[in-house]
Amino acid sequence: MRWEAVPRKLLIVCIAASVLMGLPLVAGAAGSSLPRIRWHDSWEQALKAASRSHKPIYFFVYARDDSNSNYMWEYTLVDPKVVKQLAHFEACALNAKTARNHEFLRRYNLAVSKEPTVNGVYRNYLPANLFTDERGRKLYAAPVYMEPDAMCYLLQQMLVLDQSLDRIAKNSNDACAYAQAGHVYLELCLYDQARTFLDKAVALDPDNKSGAKKDAVLDLIILDIPASSEEQQVKQALTAYNKLQRYLRSYPRSGRELEARYFMAVCQYIAHKPREALKILDYFYGPGKSEAFNNNVWTQRALGLRKAIRRELGLSPE
Repeated sequence: MRWEAVPRKLLIVCIAASVLMGLPLVAGAAGSSLPRIRWHDSWEQALKAASRSHKPIYFFVYARDDSNSNYMWEYTLVDPKVVKQLAHFEACALNAKTARNHEFLRRYNLAVSKEPTVNGVYRNYLPANLFTDERGRKLYAAPVYMEPDAMCYLLQQMLVLDQSLDRIAKNSNDACAYAQAGHVYLELCLYDQARTFLDKAVALDPDNKSGAKKDAVLDLIILDIPASSEEQQVKQALTAYNKLQRYLRSYPRSGRELEARYFMAVCQYIAHKPREALKILDYFYGPGKSEAFNNNVWTQRALGLRKAIRRELGLSPE
């Protein structure tokens, strides 16, 4: 078992009928408490609306004959949790096979292929989920089908990233904004961008006066954890483990203790010490834990990793 198989970060029918029939695109049932999401059908329209609302923009690029696009319409984009999150965005749906949208696809390098495919669109890149700020500057693109929970998580992260970058644009010395942006980039596995922003956060808050340093330091340690257990990376994993120990001693009230403990176990596993990893993970197991503790995402991930390691060692799953 490779540790990256364990999620590192969580690292998301009415509408479909409307798309196919050419009806107005509105999410949220009439009379319900859900916000109604009106989908713009051109990127120019979305940019104009965003200039008034100052919301980031979510572009959904689809094709009517693409099954994954249809699944997104039928299940993900009508899920109540997703609809609620989309209220914080200007939403725009673009058919990848419509000629007037090809300039948009080329500009953002979406769903475009040089291979001889229909209309220059490579279907395997659909659906595409693109996020930009209110001015159309790219934040992130995910050319993949997304389940509702994953989509909700991504929408939340995009809001944080958009707000953080906006704060940085207004105040280049905002250490907390750099730390937040760096954390989102880490969540998205954009490691170069993450390191740039996290290093900047530490430089701006060397004494942790704003609290930015403690979060940035943990994320920088996590960045240094190797992605596999190859022999040459064992030392790197153990170094990260020692840094995590020092982190918990230095910041006992960081609010991210469970996350740090989880990654300590990951480091031991990478270092070919699965039983040492289990000792750390046992902290998450057993009765007497609070509901908040048991429901914490890092507790859930830790218990999943614990179960996988026990199975690998031939131990009972408990």
